[in-house]
Amino acid sequence: MTNVKNNLTSGFGYDKKIGKEEYNMNKKKDIPIPYQKKLNKRIFALLRDAIKDNPNSLGILVGSLHYFHKFLQSNTKLRCPIISLTPENHIYASWRGKGREKFSVHFLPNGNARFIISQSNNIRHWGTVIANTLIKTITSYKIDWIFKKSQIEKGEK
Repeated sequence: MTNVKNNLTSGFGYDKKIGKEEYNMNKKKDIPIPYQKKLNKRIFALLRDAIKDNPNSLGILVGSLHYFHKFLQSNTKLRCPIISLTPENHIYASWRGKGREKFSVHFLPNGNARFIISQSNNIRHWGTVIANTLIKTITSYKIDWIFKKSQIEKGEK
């Protein structure tokens, strides 16, 4: 079995072999991210499935996971995303609002992020930006629903 620790999931604290359900949270002294435990479990499942589907695969691409993790560390007021993998094994994160509102981001291993915003009025916005500028880029689209309610109510966007 392949050891997951190395750089593949640094920041997410995995230190066990694929197939084990145990992992060590917050092993590194990283900035904590919201929903870390829930995200750890999901990422571990995605990694395990990617390797199960293709034993020669490295699983989740390191760069994609790294930029997703940094994005969450920089934006701790976001609600917990739904995460999946693209066919290229990149992280794909989505936040759903009411009705047909959706914000999705494809984290590329080179540091770019492709995003799409679908709003309830059938208006869509999309683009590719550097991952660390994503929130600044999308603020004009009025998608406050991607943030935790308690933060919105306090006016802390």
